[in-house]
Amino acid sequence: DAKAQLSALHRHVACFEQGLPLLDALVDEAEPRGAPRRVEANARLREAVKGLLEHQLHKYWHYEDRIKTEESFALKIESGRFDDPARLEDFFACTVVVRNHSDIPEAESLVLGLFSLHERRPPSGVRTKKYSSSFDFDDLRLYVNFKEDPALPPKGLSEIPFEVQIKTYLQ
Repeated sequence: DAKAQLSALHRHVACFEQGLPLLDALVDEAEPRGAPRRVEANARLREAVKGLLEHQLHKYWHYEDRIKTEESFALKIESGRFDDPARLEDFFACTVVVRNHSDIPEAESLVLGLFSLHERRPPSGVRTKKYSSSFDFDDLRLYVNFKEDPALPPKGLSEIPFEVQIKTYLQ
């Protein structure tokens, strides 16, 4: 609505005038300084996930990751698809690239053994929403949370959702 858009514009201008990153203007009003903590927490999550996942992959598989850029974060929030920026499920995301489609179930099992599943997209590995002639994005995405080891001091990462894409080299 117009009132919400005007409020968002005022936050953006205020951040610009104070020399603050736009990310600060896009977080929940109840936590206006949450963005730096979120970036730091996702950086810690990135290291923890990489440490767990990268070393368990087959030698022909590949791992890569990223933390969403400020511009990408802003575009996603401003699209209106997310009411709560704190619950953005792909602020941190990683990809496991496997040799071929027959490796995908094994990679999925590996990820699900390490992390807690929140959602799977597409919901089934058998069906896809795209036509066979289409090259639209429809790779397997697992939305998961970090599993804390009860034998170790908590890292405080289990509440941060993140995305794991699993695809082949040709996808």
